[in-house]
Amino acid sequence: MSFFGRLPKLLIIFWLIQVGITSLLWSVLPTYLGDYLLLSLVVVNAGLLYGRQFELPVLTNVVLTLALAHLWRGGGFSTPLLVSALIFTSVALTGLIVQSTGGKVEHDDLLAWFLIGLFTAESSTLMDFWPITYLQKSVICTAVFYLLWRLWTVVDGERRQMIGHFAFVLLAVMVVITNIIWTTWPGLKTF
Repeated sequence: MSFFGRLPKLLIIFWLIQVGITSLLWSVLPTYLGDYLLLSLVVVNAGLLYGRQFELPVLTNVVLTLALAHLWRGGGFSTPLLVSALIFTSVALTGLIVQSTGGKVEHDDLLAWFLIGLFTAESSTLMDFWPITYLQKSVICTAVFYLLWRLWTVVDGERRQMIGHFAFVLLAVMVVITNIIWTTWPGLKTF
């Protein structure tokens, strides 16, 4: 019980959200390897949250939420408005939970996480018009989220890693869009 006594209750809830989304996505992933990699990622996130390392757990929480939301939307289980509200709420609460563990949440942080959540939800809504799979939509929206999140940390004062993060996002977006073009439009495979 002393293991959980060290963690704030919000971080335990944060991790349990990842466990819940993983259990919902468990039967949908195409391979057993994907299932077990996702499970190992959630276990690694438990260790990172215990050690107060928040970058990977935040990114994992957003990716899992986006994958679940796009899966529900693609399967016709929910409306675009409900999916956008879920993504906005999840991204904003994820950021605010992590921000609150470092101390008091300031007005600028609150505004920043609401804007990051809003832009991520709106990019998700725009992805509904593309004829791509739910995982591809999730990856593109994750890149948008990561770009906005890193942009805010640069503006907020952490400028030393700016070029590396933006190069990573640019490379990730290029790989994903190339993959989408390669797999979705068969006529382009001949090039």
